[in-house]
Amino acid sequence: MNKKQFVITVAITAMIAILATTIFYVTPIGKDIYSYVTYRISGSPASKLLRIEALMDRYFMGDYSKSYMTKQAAMSFVSGACEKYTSYLPEDVYKQMQESLDGHYVGIGVGIMLKNNEFVIESVTTGSPAHKAGLVKGDIIVSVNGKEYLPSQLQTLSADIRNTPSGKSTNIGIKRDGVVSVFEVVVDDLNLEYVTEKMLDENIGYIRIETFGNKVAERFEESLEKLQKQGMKSLIIDVRSNPGGSLDTVVDICDTLLPEGVITTVKDKNGKEDVYKSDADCINVPMCVLINSESASASEILAASLKEYKKATLVGEKTYGKGVVQGVFDLRDGSGLRITIAKYFTPSGVCIDKTGVEPDVEVLLPEGTTFQSLEDEGLADPQMEKAIEILKIS
Repeated sequence: MNKKQFVITVAITAMIAILATTIFYVTPIGKDIYSYVTYRISGSPASKLLRIEALMDRYFMGDYSKSYMTKQAAMSFVSGACEKYTSYLPEDVYKQMQESLDGHYVGIGVGIMLKNNEFVIESVTTGSPAHKAGLVKGDIIVSVNGKEYLPSQLQTLSADIRNTPSGKSTNIGIKRDGVVSVFEVVVDDLNLEYVTEKMLDENIGYIRIETFGNKVAERFEESLEKLQKQGMKSLIIDVRSNPGGSLDTVVDICDTLLPEGVITTVKDKNGKEDVYKSDADCINVPMCVLINSESASASEILAASLKEYKKATLVGEKTYGKGVVQGVFDLRDGSGLRITIAKYFTPSGVCIDKTGVEPDVEVLLPEGTTFQSLEDEGLADPQMEKAIEILKIS
């Protein structure tokens, strides 16, 4: 074959390849044939979706958004794992999650969960727009600006609240004690202070950790140093209703509080272990940790490790019992995927998943109250009072 014949052959081959690509990947009939063959050969989830797409392209009479369908398919596929901590994170949800870990996002300051097909407010950040408007834990959201939602639309509901321009009001329909009322709540740029501190009587330091966000370990160190300069002789750490957060953050805080040894061990599905340890440097003051049934994950790592090293007395109620770790993966289109990837174990090797951490001293709050509602109303907090009593005689 001479050079001219070779060039002609290459050109013809390229044209055939382009034509085949056009037929099989661009035209509805070609995509239909290609998807059919691919699905029959592999039967994989991806080939099934390709087959559905081809049939929709060829036969569906209406208009539809492929990007919306892709998002819905991803959400449904992942939810099929039937594990409550594993989920697909659409772009807006993923962005808010990243921002909230840094303590800054646009919203009203509530955590919402689906329970019994209702949108229940699980937490209200102190000082947030929701808190100022009078929303409380346990309220059920029934509408946003008059719009109602199906149980599958939690992320849509959240997005509709957050997409309200900052500084503008949104009307939240709330069911409380069977009665529905509408609350006007201002959406705002929230700079959340996840760590706060104060000095109580008799030089008892108090540090409240709302969640274990990205900068919380540094803020905890700052709070600790500030209290030490004020003459702190004992310490209360409050992680009540703290849902958890970054594993690295809680490990850094535990390293400050614990002597040399294991903080926690994380084991993945293949049996691979990562052991997190503290060094010999630690503070040596009497401590109490306040916990409740909504102290979860990283909060339980803190509570369990301090309890097992006998560095603190746990006061309050048994914790939530979330002994699993999630990994978050960037899908490079603005969305993300959160997957349960491992279990964690206390220093003694106990996995507290679905069991929780028992307090050393159980103290229940009056029925129908929370520590936040007691604080808002200026009433006594029995759990806090017990911790102060313990530290006064230690």
